Amino acid sequence: MPPQRQWLEPVSYGSDDDDNMNIRSGSPTTTTPQVIESPELLRRPVGLSRIGDEPGAVDRWLMEPTSSSFSSSSNLTASYKFETSPNTRKRRIRKRRTELSLRSSIALLGSFVIVVTLYYEGLSWTFGEPSEPVSSQPKLEEPSNLLNSQSVGDIPLNDRRIIGPHGSPDEVIHIVHTRFMQNQPSLIELGLARLELLRDFTLQSLQDQSSSNFLWVIRTDPALDSTLKEPLLALLNGMDNHLLVATNDNPNVQIGSILSSDPSSIWSGDLITAQEYLKTESTKPSRVLESRLDSDDAVHYQFIEYLQIHAIWDLPEERAQWKIWCASQHFEWQFHTVSDQIAREPGMLLAMKDQGCISAGLTIGYTDGLSVHELPPIKHQNLGHIVPSCKKQKLPCLDYITLLPTALRARTPTSAGMLNVLLGSHEKVDKKYHQGAIDQEKYQDQIWNLAFPRFGFTRQQASHLRTYLTNHLAGIAQDNLIGQCSLGHSCKNSSKALLQAIIADPAAFA
Repeated sequence: MPPQRQWLEPVSYGSDDDDNMNIRSGSPTTTTPQVIESPELLRRPVGLSRIGDEPGAVDRWLMEPTSSSFSSSSNLTASYKFETSPNTRKRRIRKRRTELSLRSSIALLGSFVIVVTLYYEGLSWTFGEPSEPVSSQPKLEEPSNLLNSQSVGDIPLNDRRIIGPHGSPDEVIHIVHTRFMQNQPSLIELGLARLELLRDFTLQSLQDQSSSNFLWVIRTDPALDSTLKEPLLALLNGMDNHLLVATNDNPNVQIGSILSSDPSSIWSGDLITAQEYLKTESTKPSRVLESRLDSDDAVHYQFIEYLQIHAIWDLPEERAQWKIWCASQHFEWQFHTVSDQIAREPGMLLAMKDQGCISAGLTIGYTDGLSVHELPPIKHQNLGHIVPSCKKQKLPCLDYITLLPTALRARTPTSAGMLNVLLGSHEKVDKKYHQGAIDQEKYQDQIWNLAFPRFGFTRQQASHLRTYLTNHLAGIAQDNLIGQCSLGHSCKNSSKALLQAIIADPAAFA
């Protein structure tokens, strides 16, 4: 279980406070000009001739008697000698110019080093042919900003306002819904491989959450083959807050369908307890969150807690309103490596950044009194077009989750879209993605160290998954090809061609 963390609010101050910031202590201080009340203070060597400008000048100044009063300006002039000769002024000017020139050179050199470092260290490649039209392309993200900013296990809670919400996260209803083999009940090899991913990604991620205040709803085909049904029931055994529902329906909003569920459709979990959790009464919460999590995805172990705290902050109790949260920065696990420069057994992890929303962790929050038809379709590809950013307007709006990275996604031959799955032959992988993966090979140790405390995913688990997928590659590809155009799944010619190539020569892709 990852360590519990406490939300912290970063210290902030306005631009008007910059000049009054104490550099050493970091605390704001106010400086007020002081009035000189006694001419005795003028005996401090300020504005006097520089030391060494004239032989014996300092000694003469120190030897002058101190006068308790200055009756006239002539007395003051007689007590102090100011150097005003042309040679002295020239020496001062030359020295000052030399100092300024040296400082400018140092600053210029420092700026050049920074620019060169950023240029050579920056890894940001646009890539990918999206499975559906999107407004922007995802990018491979340079992970060094993560690697340099924290040690392993030090989770950056870079949120803007977390401490002390006027309410408790326990006052929020939260549903996490996952689809498993819907409309594909008899694809045994594909289903068994997806069970392996469900166990190591989705299930483990939810079991490790810092808050257990959620209901996990898994929807599967009512005709699911017993070869898949029995191990699925075994995986869910011991997890209290779940419902396994036999249905191929996927409503845009889940809460209503669960409250009206037929008890005979519940294969696992306590329906009565779940319905009690979901009922909104006077003593129950008025805010509802619904999150999407595919069966081969994982989320940050503070994902549930983060969203519920934000729901307390952002969703008003006094009126019906909604808001959408989604993830952009994430990790991808490729079951195959891009080259032979690193160990092949665990595959590789890639740091990713999408300029839009990814499906993993996509969440909508709403309050009581909101009708279902008032909520937008929760399709991550189009959210940027139909929902304005929270930076531009108040509710309703779209906001990005700031837990970094938010999600861990699997790229394997079980994927419906087969987008940029590395299989040892890169004809179907975008060239910039391929080059980006090569460049990130040198970061593999650091990325794996970051993945474990956030997602509980280890190289040992990855090695086991890779071995299983490699040994069953032909059967998985065959089933995936059959299920490509089933209801609710991808149907692309490029995916079909790749799967057919795997079936024809699985050894070439192992």
